[in-house]
Amino acid sequence: MRAAKIGSVLITRKGGALTGIFTERDALNRFALGELDPRKTPLSAVMHDNPETLTLEDEIGYALRIMSHGGYRHVPLVDKEGRPVGVVSVRDIVDFIADHFPDDILTLPADPRSAIAKNTEGA
Repeated sequence: MRAAKIGSVLITRKGGALTGIFTERDALNRFALGELDPRKTPLSAVMHDNPETLTLEDEIGYALRIMSHGGYRHVPLVDKEGRPVGVVSVRDIVDFIADHFPDDILTLPADPRSAIAKNTEGA
């Protein structure tokens, strides 16, 4: 994962259907404290089984809802047979929004709190 600069790996069963996802967060939470040996622990013991998924037809709002409610930073994309075709990440969504709404993004104050009035007079 480090060499490929990716934050997750999709795990499939025979036939190609998605069965799990292993993320960089899983690696940190499961291996960093030395409780498990990454050289001896199978991915099946530390991956998320049957993760929530999206299809290519799902809208960005659905992806945001899944990520927000589940606390996920990566959500697998699957085809109609449940085979993985990709992963959508929080960064993908931020890049999408920035590309499609550049004027709105570029005109935001550097500190969002600076747009809020400091005193209540006249309010």
